[in-house]
Amino acid sequence: MSKANNTVSGSLIFFILHFSFLMFYSCTAPIDIDTDDSDPVIVIYGAITDEMKQQEIRISRSSPYFQNEPNTPVSRAIVIIESSDNKRYELFEPEANPGLYVSSSEWAVVPGVTYNLRVSVDFDGDGNPENYDASTTVAAKMELDSVKLDPMNIMGHKNYALNIYGEETPGRDHYLFKYILNDTPVTTKISKYVIYGDMGINDLYLDGLTIDYFDHIDNWESDSDDQRKHSTYLKPGEILVVETAKIPEGYYNFIDQCQKEMHGENPVFGGPASNITTNISGGGAGFFCGYCISQIPTTVPNF
Repeated sequence: MSKANNTVSGSLIFFILHFSFLMFYSCTAPIDIDTDDSDPVIVIYGAITDEMKQQEIRISRSSPYFQNEPNTPVSRAIVIIESSDNKRYELFEPEANPGLYVSSSEWAVVPGVTYNLRVSVDFDGDGNPENYDASTTVAAKMELDSVKLDPMNIMGHKNYALNIYGEETPGRDHYLFKYILNDTPVTTKISKYVIYGDMGINDLYLDGLTIDYFDHIDNWESDSDDQRKHSTYLKPGEILVVETAKIPEGYYNFIDQCQKEMHGENPVFGGPASNITTNISGGGAGFFCGYCISQIPTTVPNF
């Protein structure tokens, strides 16, 4: 079938996406939350990428659900990442940043390779170390042809629709989108991540698929403090870099549940609910994943 016949436009699935983003960003109904305080669990979280850098894993002790305090760092753990292409990386804990474990050298993940995380630490203090494991297989890069910001008016507000163009590959894929505005990361918390499941759209051309909306800077004056807190404001001429990645379905579910359960806050660093998806074995919480990143810039147009 030709590209013209295998096309998904933003208008055709606008309602579906709009509904999905409302669910991701507006849902406040807890799902099967155990409201009783339970014993602390170890929380292991890390996303390794194909960026050439020192990769990081963070380990902490969960706080009681209603305590609303950051998790306590877990120190003196042995942290090792081994790969299916016979590489081995030891991570160390900087003295100035307890609970953060950093690889001793810079390295990047490789598509198609499986990475195995091994953590050993005496978490319960009985003198014997507990062992925790997790694995992730890195998918290929998501390559887009282009991205575009289209001006539009929504209920009297000046907004930009972020549209993407490119081939959607066969198979059940899940995507993560992050943003960098004028060299400053915008999506620094899980609450700000934009995730998208293919919803059965396979092997089609994404012809202006709308994935997000931004505010024009003119909206700042009239917006409430709460609106300002949850909005990103763009000025004409600024550079927005869209960062894309194919992520494992488990990590997609983890992000989705984090956003819903904790009202937009990052549970990895503040008392996760017990039913959040995890791939950490041995009774741990959190998630370990790896993915490749593609970046594509676009200039904010005049309205």
